[in-house]
This record gives sequence, structure tokens and C-alpha cells, in this order.
Amino acid sequence: MHQLDQQKKRIQRLRNQKNQISPSIVDQAVDKVIKSAEVTMQNIILLQQEVNQLRASNQRQKRKKEITRRFIQTGGSLTGMEGQQLNEEHDQQEQAQAQASSSRPPRRDPRCSNCNKTGHNRLKCPSI
Repeated sequence: MHQLDQQKKRIQRLRNQKNQISPSIVDQAVDKVIKSAEVTMQNIILLQQEVNQLRASNQRQKRKKEITRRFIQTGGSLTGMEGQQLNEEHDQQEQAQAQASSSRPPRRDPRCSNCNKTGHNRLKCPSI
């Protein structure tokens, strides 16, 4: 803003001194002002695009937060035990669906290479 104000004052001084100054100097000063205005406009366009992108990103994050919420019960009161029970039932349903959609068989329990028993590996073998 300071530089623009300085250029404006310079142009006004040059116009007041019409007889002493050549028109090319005034034209150069006007060209500088025009160029600075163009640069400023381009910066405004870039900033507007960035603001639009940030707003869109913010909207996507808000929608994502709303989607991931899971309500256990609508209306009425719910005790802690009932909430836990409903949550466990929901988790069991999700696990059943995941197992039904899974095409590979479940993994076997780890087997110890030292004692050949299942349930632990050689690093946690109780016989060592």
C-alpha cells in the first residue's frame, strides 16, 4: 500500500509538471502501477482458490465426523450396562459379518518351536 501510494503521488507530480517532463516518464510510472495492480489481482485469485479448497476440505471433514458417529439408542434413557450390552451385540454382529465376508480361513494359534505346544511362541516359552 505504501509503494502504491508513493507511485500515485509521483504520477500526480509528473502530471503537474507537464511542460518539463516527457510523456514517456509518466507512461512508465502508470505502467508500474498497472503491473502492480495485475500482480495484486493474481494474488487475490490464488488466495480465493486456496480459501475455497480449505472450505471444501473442512466440509468433507465435518461430513466424515458426522458419518462415523454411532448412536446406541434413540430417545429415552439408557443405563451403562444396557449401553455396554448393545455395544457388544453390535461388535459381535460386525465380527460375524467380517467372518462371513472373509474368504480365507482363520489363523491358527501360535505354536512354540521349543516345546511344540500351542498358545505361545519360543520367545515366551515357560519351559526356558
